Amino acid sequence: MQLDLHRVRTYQCPAHSDEQATMMTISDCLTRENNFNLLRMIAATGVLVSHAFPLSLGGNALEPFEVALKGENLGRACVFVFFAISGFFITSSYSNHPNALSFLTARALRILPGLFVMLLATVALAALVKVGVDSSTFWSAVPGYLLSQATMGMGALLGVAPSVGSLPGVFVQNPLENAINGSLWSLPLEVICYAGVLSCGLLGILRRSKLFGAIVIVCTAGYIVRLVALDQGLKLPFLPQILVYVGFPFVIGMAFFVWSDRVILSKWIALGLVAFAGLAWPTPAFLLAFVVALSYGAFLFGFANLPILARYNKLGDYSYGVYIYAFPIQQAVAMAGIEEPLINILVATPLVFACGIFSWHVVEKPFLKLKTARRGLSISSPPSAT
Repeated sequence: MQLDLHRVRTYQCPAHSDEQATMMTISDCLTRENNFNLLRMIAATGVLVSHAFPLSLGGNALEPFEVALKGENLGRACVFVFFAISGFFITSSYSNHPNALSFLTARALRILPGLFVMLLATVALAALVKVGVDSSTFWSAVPGYLLSQATMGMGALLGVAPSVGSLPGVFVQNPLENAINGSLWSLPLEVICYAGVLSCGLLGILRRSKLFGAIVIVCTAGYIVRLVALDQGLKLPFLPQILVYVGFPFVIGMAFFVWSDRVILSKWIALGLVAFAGLAWPTPAFLLAFVVALSYGAFLFGFANLPILARYNKLGDYSYGVYIYAFPIQQAVAMAGIEEPLINILVATPLVFACGIFSWHVVEKPFLKLKTARRGLSISSPPSAT
C-alpha cells in the first residue's frame, strides 16, 4: 500500500499563532515536509502485529482491538489508513499529471516490480519449507500460483478465474494452515480504486466540486447500506460490498484532496470525531464514524508540522515491502514452532524490516526512477505510489 508523496520543493510555512494553526487547511500544508512515509510504516507494522495472533494461534484467535472495534481489528484499521492516504495522493498524482498513460505507468512501476520479486522470493522460501510433497508436485503448482498472485487475483475477484493462494505442502501444519500471503487481498481492490480515480479524472469530475460531492454522497450511502444490511444479517454480493468496505476511506482521501482548501486540520475536530464514534458504538453507524475519525486523524498526523518526525523521510519508503513480505515470514516463524504472538512479532519484525529495506533500495526505488524520468521532474524526497 503505497502512495505518490512527491515534494517538488521544500517549503516552510510561515509562523502561525495557536489560533491560526488550528484553522489551517490541508492546502496550507501541501508544500511542506510531511509524515506520511512514517505513518504508512506504522500502519504496515500494525498489520504485522495484528496478523501475529491468527498466525500463531489459529484463525479463530482474537486480534488486537477486535472487541472494541466490533469485529474490526488493528490490521483492518491500518488498511483503512492506507486506503485513505492512497485516495488523497493518487488523486493528487493524477491531478498534477492528467495523462492516462503516465498515470497507469506510474501505478504499474510502483506496485508490480516489488510484488513480482516478493512472489519469487516466496516461492523460493516455500520450496525450502514444504513438507509431505514431492518436488514435481510442488513445482507443477508454482506457475498457477504465480499467475494468480502476480495478477493480484483479479480473475478470481471478477469471477472469471480461480484463485490460487496456496502451494502443495506449504504451511499445511501451521495454526493458520495453507495460507501463504493473506495480506495481498487488498492489492486488487486498491487497483480498482485507482481505476476509479482515473475515470473521475477523464470525465472531469475531479475538477467539478459539486459533481464530485455527488460521488461522495453515493459512496457514503452505499457504505451505510452495507452496514445496515450486515447488521440485519443479510448477505450481499462479494465484490460490491468489499469495494464499498475499502472504497469508503479511499473516497474520503480523494475528498480531502479535492476540497483541500476547505478541510481544516484541527485537533479539536479530531477529538469531536472520536467522541462521535464513541457515542455511535452501540449502533450500526459506529464503523462509518470510526473510519471518518481514523481517516481525519491520519491526515492530522500526516500534515503535522513536526520536524523530528519528518526526519524519517531521509531513510526511505519501506512500508510496501514490509506489508507484502510480513505474512509469509510470520508463517515461517509459526512453522518453526513459535506459538506466542509476541514472540512471533519479535522474531519476524527484524526479518520483515530487512526485506522492506531491501525491496525499497534494490527493487522499488530503481523502478520509480523510470517514472520520474518520464515526467522530467526533480524530486527532493523519496517518491512512492500505489
